[in-house]
Amino acid sequence: MLLAKTRLTKTQGLVILIILILILISIIFVALPQRLTVYSCPSSIDAEACIRCKRQSITDGVKSTGMDFLVNKSAASVMRRDFFKVNGKEIVQPILYEKCKIFDEKNWDCGEIDISLGSYTKKYVAMTNGIFSSYSEENFKYMNDTGICAR
Repeated sequence: MLLAKTRLTKTQGLVILIILILILISIIFVALPQRLTVYSCPSSIDAEACIRCKRQSITDGVKSTGMDFLVNKSAASVMRRDFFKVNGKEIVQPILYEKCKIFDEKNWDCGEIDISLGSYTKKYVAMTNGIFSSYSEENFKYMNDTGICAR
């Protein structure tokens, strides 16, 4: 077997290095969850579509700085992380949703339905095409008829 020694020119070596750096950067950005902006919505219908919603504002010195999601398809769970700024410090509040129907990272449903003693409660928590929405309804009426979304 004859092995030929190949010597790269400086230009070829630089091109290969740039390609490797770009591959590494793309892997890092795909692996990190994307932080979404949180909006308050006037109705559950607006929350589901994430329309006519306003960016969450500062309340009592607490400012929402976004949320992200860590999706675990094999465990059928989604970890929601809410980020807040309080007196200049960032605080993270995790919420775990279990028994989710997960199609992919940007499409899942973790809603819960509870039917007991003639009462019906539904907590809608889902992401559709990368837009998160959440609201509640009780006995087929929306509770407070408000919700949140993030995109």
